[in-house]
Amino acid sequence: MAFIANVKIKNRNSKLSKIIKSILLVIVAIAIAVCGAILYFNGQNIKAPLIKFLSSRTSFEINCQKVEFSALYPNVIKLHDIKVGKSNIDEIYMEYDLPSLLKSDTFEIKYFYAKGIKANDKDLQKLKQEKFKFKDIHISKLDLVDAPINLYKLSLNHGSLSAVDAYLGNDGKFSFKVADIRANEGQLDEQPIKNLQTNIGVEPEKIVIKDLSVQIFGGTLLADLTIDRKTENLKFSRLNLNKIIFKDYKLLSEKYDIYAPEASVYDCVLALPKQDLLFGQVRGSISDLLVKDGKINFTFKGSSGEISKPSIQVTAENSDIEANLADSAISMKAEGTVFDGAYSFDINYDYQNDSEPLLTIHNLSLKEGKFETTKEQYAFVQNTLLNHNINVEKFSIDGTEFVSFINTLPLSIKSVKLEVNNIAFNNKAKKDNIVESLDQNSFDVSTTATTADNEKSIDKASDTKNAENDVSTPLLSKLKPLNNILDNNSLNEDDSSNCYITFNFDSGYYSDLFIKQFDSKLDLSDKGYAFNVGKMLFKKSELAFEVDANNELEILRIKVFAPQFDISELNSSLTDHLLSGAINLEGEITKLEEQDEKADKTVAPIGVATTDKDNSSENNNTNSHSSNINNEKNKVDDNNDNNVGKAKQLYTGNINLTCDSLLVSQFGLDLINGGLKKNYALNYDELCDAIKDGDLGLYKLSLKIFPQDHFLKLKGSGDLTTSHLTFNAKLDLNNKDFSARGTFVSLPKDSISNINIKGLTKETSNDKNIFITALSRGEIRPGINEEALQENSAKELTDAASELNKEKDQKSPEALEKSSQDL
Repeated sequence: MAFIANVKIKNRNSKLSKIIKSILLVIVAIAIAVCGAILYFNGQNIKAPLIKFLSSRTSFEINCQKVEFSALYPNVIKLHDIKVGKSNIDEIYMEYDLPSLLKSDTFEIKYFYAKGIKANDKDLQKLKQEKFKFKDIHISKLDLVDAPINLYKLSLNHGSLSAVDAYLGNDGKFSFKVADIRANEGQLDEQPIKNLQTNIGVEPEKIVIKDLSVQIFGGTLLADLTIDRKTENLKFSRLNLNKIIFKDYKLLSEKYDIYAPEASVYDCVLALPKQDLLFGQVRGSISDLLVKDGKINFTFKGSSGEISKPSIQVTAENSDIEANLADSAISMKAEGTVFDGAYSFDINYDYQNDSEPLLTIHNLSLKEGKFETTKEQYAFVQNTLLNHNINVEKFSIDGTEFVSFINTLPLSIKSVKLEVNNIAFNNKAKKDNIVESLDQNSFDVSTTATTADNEKSIDKASDTKNAENDVSTPLLSKLKPLNNILDNNSLNEDDSSNCYITFNFDSGYYSDLFIKQFDSKLDLSDKGYAFNVGKMLFKKSELAFEVDANNELEILRIKVFAPQFDISELNSSLTDHLLSGAINLEGEITKLEEQDEKADKTVAPIGVATTDKDNSSENNNTNSHSSNINNEKNKVDDNNDNNVGKAKQLYTGNINLTCDSLLVSQFGLDLINGGLKKNYALNYDELCDAIKDGDLGLYKLSLKIFPQDHFLKLKGSGDLTTSHLTFNAKLDLNNKDFSARGTFVSLPKDSISNINIKGLTKETSNDKNIFITALSRGEIRPGINEEALQENSAKELTDAASELNKEKDQKSPEALEKSSQDL
């Protein structure tokens, strides 16, 4: 029994051993087969069939230098130096789903890595369409390194992209769910950029961009935002601008619709070349930024290290700013340093009406500054005041030094105090239409027909004639009280009738004429202007005067007061002669109220002589020739009075000037009544040259200025060193024509001369309109310098071109003598 049991156990062991041996043989065979397959299906052996397979599924010729493949991992492959058409790829590593490669329309790639892609645009577009004969390709994880990337308006030649759920659709469009993008340089909407980093997520209705960091416009932009896929509107949840330089904000506003509830700026620059403005080192916060339809709205609070207008060389520094830009208005408050002093302003630009923009200055002040003006600044200020609509509620300058480098304004002042209250310049706005405007395109000095280019041409001119000689639009005619422009309800009760300009200064020089103190005030009302110089102190002498005018700048009243005024204090380079003596100047001239036509013709103003006939008593010692001159003059006066009719502008009052002793150098009027008995026809310069060898000593001078009809007349007398002088003059208030007649009688009464001035104006000062007639000669006395006259005549004769341009009548000596009788 035991023997049988042992036999059975041995048989069982023998069968088990055979099974184990068989399994081992199979395993060894499989291992050998696998090893053989691994050895056979390596990169080099699979390279050729792989290239053939890929080429068969596209229209391109494909080649690569090296293939890494293992039969153990048939779903993993690595390629080196791949060439597809004209495109090259340094390296590709891919993990893919093998069944989808062999029998599916959608190629599933678990991971795709590519490096050093140099793609040809045409090749790339064609590959997207062919997709290796797959309908679409899905990549679970995609990494591109040193590859061209073009997404939305982003263009990178050497960028990196790491995306999740990338998809190349049947239509050839590439998309992904989330991606990180990096690049050292590239372009964003054609703007060069550097050091880009961002995370982009794609949703059905919007693109979400997080952690955006990019160097653009010379600085760095940090932001989180979304882009509406339908409207392309940009909405920032975070926006930080660091050292950004904006050169043309208008271009950005036309290309994008942007909203940012909050934004911060640090050391940014806003350059506006068209407006000639530069804001530098801007720091602060922006709220409610809205860019839409070419318009920009925002509120800013912060500072600017520099605010410059380069064309006129003005720079404000270290300014604190509050600004609000809306669709129809710009408001701004600022305070800082300018002209070495402290400034502050509060202004508003209303540009709802493009044709008539309105600048309102709520407050503008400058304290303890030093203003060194140039011709460019002068032209800019005058052009602004003459051509723009400006309302000034409060404007003040206090303790500021003023120095002018303009030849036509040789003024320097140690301390200026200026106050402007409730006035308007050139304002066309009416009570019912205050909303005058300025287009954002023209936020500069060129707010009227005068363009920025025209202004620059004015600024660069060697002189400022266009700005300084605008006689057709005087500055005063552009000046109106603000309560005439605005509804009175918009002003404070105290301000509504308080429209004025005060201008005071201490220690000033006009050229080399010293003025120790000047106090003045200009009051404006709906009736006109009232200008009052309460004190004009030179060294020790002072004068005061008042001038009232209506809205048409017609003089209504003049009052002057200067007792014992030492005229030697007026000696300066502004005068051609040295002056000495003390004068008394006092009087007032006032326009009469309107009277009917009959009264105008019959009633003379109070205190005014009707004709000059009474002056004949002063000339009883003259001969009959002098009487004829008086008669001729009176006839002419009567004709002129009859011609003016209703045009007469009647005034009343007078201004008197008296002086016991007066000296004027190089103005020897005595010489006119000396020399030979000879007549002369001279212009003003010739007369001055002819008598400059002598000095004028004038004693017991009495001069009276009074109005008559539309003339301002002057009557006076005085003693010269050798003669007695009586004279009459008149100024036509309509055409500013000046005429005068004087009679010289020597103290022994043996020499008599007349001088007549006819039609002397600024324009005719070079014409021979001064006539000297020698009526009689007795004792020989020094006369006018004929050599000086001959020199002037010789100069005129040698200047042929000047002679041709003068085009004036040449009169015979007889005609000249006759014309001297016609005043």
